[in-house]
Amino acid sequence: VVTLESVRGSADPDTVFEQNRSNLTTMMGAFDLKTESNTTCGLPSETTTYTAPAMGPAPERPIIMHAVVAESGGSTYLATVTIQTTDPGDAKYVTDSQEIIDGFQMLVPGS
Repeated sequence: VVTLESVRGSADPDTVFEQNRSNLTTMMGAFDLKTESNTTCGLPSETTTYTAPAMGPAPERPIIMHAVVAESGGSTYLATVTIQTTDPGDAKYVTDSQEIIDGFQMLVPGS
């Protein structure tokens, strides 16, 4: 799943990331969050792994979320890519999910 959110004005990337993680725990009930700071296309980013609770037919499952913050044209953007499975030990999933994270790009106008 890929999402793109924006707010007008300049926002500190660390604040944007913290709010995003807070939403995971308060709105979704995510737990066991582990975050690694990094960069994507020269922009601040982070990769967070967490456990999502069971929801409807979906069982409790591990999730990988890669988030990138960029500022352009008077707005701050948060792009996320989220990957999940019910079989986290599957070698193909492990390889493919890392390839998706490593290949994720965020380009702002004029870059």
